[in-house]
Amino acid sequence: MATKEATALLKELINNNSLAAWATAFATFILAFVAIFQDKIRAWIKRPKLNAEIVCAPPDCHQTKYNTVHKKGKYPITAESYFFRMRIINNGNKKAENVEVYAYKLERKQSNNTYEKMNWFLPLNLVWTHYGTAFIEAISPEMEKHCDLGVILKPQSRKDIDKQDIDYYDSSKTLFSLSVLVYPNTLTHLLKDGDYRLYLKIAASNTEPTEKILRIVIDGHWSDSEDEMLRDHIKLSFL
Repeated sequence: MATKEATALLKELINNNSLAAWATAFATFILAFVAIFQDKIRAWIKRPKLNAEIVCAPPDCHQTKYNTVHKKGKYPITAESYFFRMRIINNGNKKAENVEVYAYKLERKQSNNTYEKMNWFLPLNLVWTHYGTAFIEAISPEMEKHCDLGVILKPQSRKDIDKQDIDYYDSSKTLFSLSVLVYPNTLTHLLKDGDYRLYLKIAASNTEPTEKILRIVIDGHWSDSEDEMLRDHIKLSFL
């Protein structure tokens, strides 16, 4: 209807170059534009906006027990550990649906202070805290959910837990185990001491992905003191 009115007014403008006709035509064309693109306009105005934050302190990061089974006997064991989590936040004005966090690239700082892509790294989804799944159903506006980033086990415990140890790696040093959906047989989820950049895509089914770069600095040392461990031996920050 609006497009027909616009066509009629255009003909009138050709025959009668009046200010009133031009004003009416402009208003009609705006109405026609809105009518045609209203769904896209509504989606642009009302949409989720995903972001990620982390603080290297409780409740994002803290000391706790790691409960699992022995890799050989399959009997229950408990290891001292530190858990690290990100907060995925919806700063938009619409619920984010089917949200996922995808770790798609890893870089490591070299001796010349440049970061080099680790081609051995296998891209995988991270898992949601307490759910253990790659997707979470929804995050409402102005709400947030924790997503697991990784865990550091006390070095003496690693050898007893499946896919949490690297042969010939210093048994007194820590490894940062990324909380990916599946632990690869190649053990590419285990980060030795170093300075890393982890590239993430935070996506939902009803919005475009947000890209974030997380810097992870690990010195390989363990401390039973939570304050000392989180202050001196690991650094986490978004760039």
